[in-house]
Amino acid sequence: MRPIIFFLSALYLFVCSPARCDDAASKVSTGPVGDWVEQVEFAELPATRNAALSGGIAMLLEDDQAIIRAGGNDSYARKVFRIVNRTGLESSGRIDISFDPLVDRLVLHWIHIIRDGQVLDRTQITKPYVVGTETEASQGIFRGKATAYYNIIDVRVGDVIDYSLTFETREQVAHDMLYWSFSTRYSSPVGLIHRRVVWPSDSPLQLRNHRTDVSPIVNTASGMTVYEWSIVDPEPVATEESIPDGEYLLPTVEMSSAANWRVIADAFRPYYQLDLTLPERLARDIDDIAKNYPDEGDRMIEAMRYVQDRYRYVSLSLGPGAYVQRRASEVDETGFGDCKDKALLLASILHRLGMKAVVALVNSDGGNQLRSRLPSTGAFDHAVVKATIGDKSYWIDATEFMKGGRASNFVQANFGFGLPLSEGATLEKLPKDDMNTPTRSVVEEYSMPTDQQRYMTLKARSTYERSSADEMRQRLSETGLSSLSDAYLNYYRKVYPRLERTAILFTQDDRDANRIVIEENYSLDAALLEGSDLIEDFPLRADLSPSLPRPFSENRELAVDLGDLRYRRHTVRVTNLKATFGPPEDMDVLRPYFLLKFIFKSSYGELEADWHFRTLMEEVPPAAFSRYVKAVDAANESMTIRYNFGYDQNAETAGQ
Repeated sequence: MRPIIFFLSALYLFVCSPARCDDAASKVSTGPVGDWVEQVEFAELPATRNAALSGGIAMLLEDDQAIIRAGGNDSYARKVFRIVNRTGLESSGRIDISFDPLVDRLVLHWIHIIRDGQVLDRTQITKPYVVGTETEASQGIFRGKATAYYNIIDVRVGDVIDYSLTFETREQVAHDMLYWSFSTRYSSPVGLIHRRVVWPSDSPLQLRNHRTDVSPIVNTASGMTVYEWSIVDPEPVATEESIPDGEYLLPTVEMSSAANWRVIADAFRPYYQLDLTLPERLARDIDDIAKNYPDEGDRMIEAMRYVQDRYRYVSLSLGPGAYVQRRASEVDETGFGDCKDKALLLASILHRLGMKAVVALVNSDGGNQLRSRLPSTGAFDHAVVKATIGDKSYWIDATEFMKGGRASNFVQANFGFGLPLSEGATLEKLPKDDMNTPTRSVVEEYSMPTDQQRYMTLKARSTYERSSADEMRQRLSETGLSSLSDAYLNYYRKVYPRLERTAILFTQDDRDANRIVIEENYSLDAALLEGSDLIEDFPLRADLSPSLPRPFSENRELAVDLGDLRYRRHTVRVTNLKATFGPPEDMDVLRPYFLLKFIFKSSYGELEADWHFRTLMEEVPPAAFSRYVKAVDAANESMTIRYNFGYDQNAETAGQ
């Protein structure tokens, strides 16, 4: 079932041919409300809620209802709100409704303005302006969506806007299934949240609450069961930052007609049968891989690189194209495909190479949360490949490119949980790097000026491995060496102004080992160093980005997202000093969620500072939030140490 969503005001990229716009416009009409809909009354918010209003409107009613139909469903929605100030007038004088012309028919029931107790009907005089909307075209994604814009005539501050409509949706895949979720509280007040679903009694819905205890009223008649929620004036809830991807920001109710994830796999599996006959040229290339690489692991890697590096990413997710992939011959002929296309192509190639392989569905943002969610066809937004060699499984994202490593050390697709489209499948946990060794190690060597060498030199050597090597390889491919060199120079100049580059950036990429080494060389004139305060307050800074999130929250309810596990190391060596320098105090920060270990070595004329930073958990539980914030502050302070490198121990001794 399509999500029931209203749009008040948004910015879109308009992409629409005349024929497509005419077709989309033909799917928009006006008509009466279906007799299955139950009308509810709205009421004003209590005055005590005024201080919590935002956006210039007071939401009085949000009403969403749905019923199963032959080949799909009907979704009714009504929204009622008061415009309380000029900001609300600007955002609420236009109603924007997004829909998919290939599967949706949009029926507007009414647009009313309630002013001074009178109902002003704007339904017939407010004509929709229908345009195509492609918000992700720059990313190569085309969804075929359209938007109907209704500009309401003569809207004023103080007016109550009341409108309703129905989506008649006839999906081409899994059209007899339902999944729906809705929030039971918002960050702004709402007078009444009303939700209602009419569903066959012989197929009870699963319900699951997330941080809420609301429950529906359930009635059964004539073979249909009605689930109904009415939430009056719910207490607004404060939203939180840095929550785990896919986590519900607000208290939420889920419902699903699928009893388990196997039902979802069964719905998609018929559309993802392998192409057993590949195009002739492609088949020759794959047979060459088989001839040149007798080891199955090597064959898998060569096939992965073939698909990743040869075919560009373009997603034509129009109608059934949102679920059904294009065949291998079409992908090979056009030279492009989306995640579904490339995943099926790679799985088919691996099959020809003698390996077991299936397409698997994943969620690119909230995959870790799937284990706590009800099954649904809409739970996934990405497709990968699960390949099997012997008793070992490998998860491959065919949309990536420039990947390094061989079968023993390449970085597998990491999306939390995945659903292989094989018989009897259920959710499987994808493997993750254990992060026992750093993926990025930086060594900075500073040589301070001497009487013979009247400049400071800095040599930095960065080693990127595993996931960090893949990221750097892609960055070099996208931006080029010159851009990276300038970025590195600017990074150091923020700390050491007027630093100069003394050699071009050196890079060395061992793709099979999945290791990239980058060397930088700089110098700073001694007069600039000694003629400023820099020499007396010289900062040595550990670059251990990305930094840890530090959200503000007085009463944290959700976990803090730390992202994927990471391990960084940063070492600084300084020579040609004129004294012995001791270590700073209390630099270690050791917590269950991350650790920062600081190791210091020194002797006369030189020192070495070594930071090891490693996250141990992907999430910090709410109960540990205050301790976590203190640990972040301590870690940030420990990332930089400062010394007076102008201090001359010999000069002080001579003066005694």
